[in-house]
Amino acid sequence: MDSRNAQPVAANFLSKRPAPKGTDQTRMTDTAYVRTAAGWLFLVAISNVLCRRIVG
Repeated sequence: MDSRNAQPVAANFLSKRPAPKGTDQTRMTDTAYVRTAAGWLFLVAISNVLCRRIVG
């Protein structure tokens, strides 16, 4: 559990799947909120699990 958040940590469903053997089989996403002078913005990153690169 994150010490700054009372919410439970989401289950890791990827740990129950076999490892990917090729590109574009499994992707992960992460979302962050960024405060700017114009207000709050969303930053979303999509990464390929096998090559560990941001793809979108």
